[in-house]
Amino acid sequence: MYAAELPTLNLVIGEALRILAEKERSETQAPSSLTVHSKYSHWACLTEGTVVRLDRLQVVSWAPPGHKPPSLDGFVVTRDSFVRSQTTTSTYARCCQYKSVTDDTKIYWQYSRRKGWLKPWKITIVADDSTGLSRDQIERVLDHCRFYRFLTIEVALDFGPQSAVNREFVKRHAQFGKSRRRAQTR
Repeated sequence: MYAAELPTLNLVIGEALRILAEKERSETQAPSSLTVHSKYSHWACLTEGTVVRLDRLQVVSWAPPGHKPPSLDGFVVTRDSFVRSQTTTSTYARCCQYKSVTDDTKIYWQYSRRKGWLKPWKITIVADDSTGLSRDQIERVLDHCRFYRFLTIEVALDFGPQSAVNREFVKRHAQFGKSRRRAQTR
């Protein structure tokens, strides 16, 4: 198994949950409890009515030349099709789409790279909105990957009505827009 980076993923999610709990404590000035919810072995957490789930994961991986995506336990292939280029730089020629047999989790496995500088496989796992991604689902994919690297780790935060996060909180603290610093213009 090539799941050496899963502890790093646990640390990233744990740190996000710690920051969320600290923020909530500072806003409410009341002690907050942070409880990890392990039902169905999902990365979910409850802090005063807030649920945090792993929502989307993107990975690139090495694969032997000509290897196609494998069959995955608990998933069925719904489509394996040609991918048209959407920009001037073409990336992958094919995409194999999987759907979980138990929930609405989907996997998009891009392969047959068109540029030599791309990794042979690019995999996107999109979670079911109600359950999030489980460690088991991620490991089923990473078991077939060697020398992989995480590109995107997307976390969904569902704030309960009793949490300190409401419309006024979002208006006061939210920042929307680009995630990279802009070059200063003169």
